[in-house]
Amino acid sequence: MVASNGAVHYSRRIILAVGSGIFEVNKLPLEEAPLYENTSLFYAAGDPQRFSDKQVVISGGGNGALDWAAELAPHCKRLTVIYRGDQFVHALEHNVERLHTYQVDVKMSSEIVALSGTKGQLSSVTVCSSASGCSETVAADAVIVNHGFQFSLGGLDDWGMTIDNSGICVDQSMQTSVNGIYAIGNAASYPQKLYLIAAGFVEGPIAVNSVKHDLEPEAPAQAMVSTHHSFFNDK
Repeated sequence: MVASNGAVHYSRRIILAVGSGIFEVNKLPLEEAPLYENTSLFYAAGDPQRFSDKQVVISGGGNGALDWAAELAPHCKRLTVIYRGDQFVHALEHNVERLHTYQVDVKMSSEIVALSGTKGQLSSVTVCSSASGCSETVAADAVIVNHGFQFSLGGLDDWGMTIDNSGICVDQSMQTSVNGIYAIGNAASYPQKLYLIAAGFVEGPIAVNSVKHDLEPEAPAQAMVSTHHSFFNDK
């Protein structure tokens, strides 16, 4: 196995405990979006003061988006929240109620379909309603996008292992679809998986025991209870 720094590691078996990988924000899927990123198109709100007296559009309908809206509303000249759903089903009721205490223009069943501006500075966005099919132009000095996250396993994607939306698929021995490579913790995916820290404490010993039996077939298929080990006889 070759690391990113060029170091070479030799091993007959590998156990992956890499968590859920690298989380990346879901960016606005528009060709022109990169032209405005970090100047007037953002994926985090940051300091509310930088949006003072500006016309701001927030795209998203989860708790993060509504939190940002409530924080920015007192500072913005105008605030518009655009959400593709017809109701805020992924947000806490408290956050929805908090949003409605401010003068915020909320456009449901809608999404941003185009950005307009010059030299990295937005001037407006085009919003399309899936309910009516109509489009409108909304003035915007800044757009903040909160469309959730996706995870990436980086170079592990090229190892040939079967990967689903939850992680690296493993069998009951915690082995992946590639012989000799195992995965545990949040990296591992299997039916009825519970994403709890406690589950990792179980999966680790299963993987280690499986590797032991794989390398030494004559070894017991299941390890004995540790307190029964002869090592403790002299203690």
